[in-house]
Amino acid sequence: MPYRTMTYREVLGNVSHQPKPLLNLSDVKGVDLLHEFESWARSLPDDHFKDSTKKTYGTKPTVIRRNRLVLVEMRTGHYGMAGEKVIDVSNHAGQYETRDDDASTVRTRCAFLLPPGHDRGLFFTERQRHDNCGERVIDSFKAHARTLVAGKSKKGADANLVLETPTVAESEAWLAAANLEDIHIVRYDHQQDVAAESPLRGIPVTYASSIAPVKGNRYLPKRLWTLFREEPDSALAYLGIDDATDEDIDEVRLKVGDGEKSREFIVGKTKTPSIRVVLTPPGEPPLNETALVDTIDETARSYYQRWQLQYDYAWTR
Repeated sequence: MPYRTMTYREVLGNVSHQPKPLLNLSDVKGVDLLHEFESWARSLPDDHFKDSTKKTYGTKPTVIRRNRLVLVEMRTGHYGMAGEKVIDVSNHAGQYETRDDDASTVRTRCAFLLPPGHDRGLFFTERQRHDNCGERVIDSFKAHARTLVAGKSKKGADANLVLETPTVAESEAWLAAANLEDIHIVRYDHQQDVAAESPLRGIPVTYASSIAPVKGNRYLPKRLWTLFREEPDSALAYLGIDDATDEDIDEVRLKVGDGEKSREFIVGKTKTPSIRVVLTPPGEPPLNETALVDTIDETARSYYQRWQLQYDYAWTR
């Protein structure tokens, strides 16, 4: 579950100025951004997230308001792949073949948390394998937000407000001091290479393996963690994992700790890994709403404490 900050900053024309202070998101020129987000999500038409060019689809969102937290739930997926066969795994019989307008979807959730009076909110995205609703929701809302507030600044110059949503990353200081505890390699829908007469033939499974420290050591070599931070592709190649030889590897997760707390990162292309809180291990059911909100609470409390800002659990109740 990666998450982003959400902030508004005023920009004056095309003239270069010193960065302006962040705006109170509960009152962006009279607009409470959380109320606006909730109202916008509830009002979307059924086909809002259907993209005929990219052949992607999302259902009309279900919206739940919990004080200063808005949860959005959708099913998303792709369509336009006619001829794919749906199998009944209980008897191995084909059920039907997909049509051009059939979309195979997964259920995911995203959430916008905005403490009252704060100048930075948090946007959380739940992922299910390779899909999620959060990226579609945030991109669409950012386009909507550009139409909300514009006009004149306090000095009378032409102004507009920019909604910034960078992905949150751990501080460089914490990353440098942390140690690599475990490397977890995941393959979804892995097909085992078994003999043709085996009764297990054709049954997809989720396959996972770990690289852990040798007995007596708590951490993997520090130089390996440094290599992952600076050159993730080289680190993967060092372990014998690359796109050419392991095309079926879906995720490589790093568990990193400082002796008191641990974080899990999904290896990406960036130098500083973004925070992706792993909600459930592969093959386990997704968290229910209460457990998901509890995870959001703990993640948000940790984030706001780093900025020396107040956090109250009542905001999600």
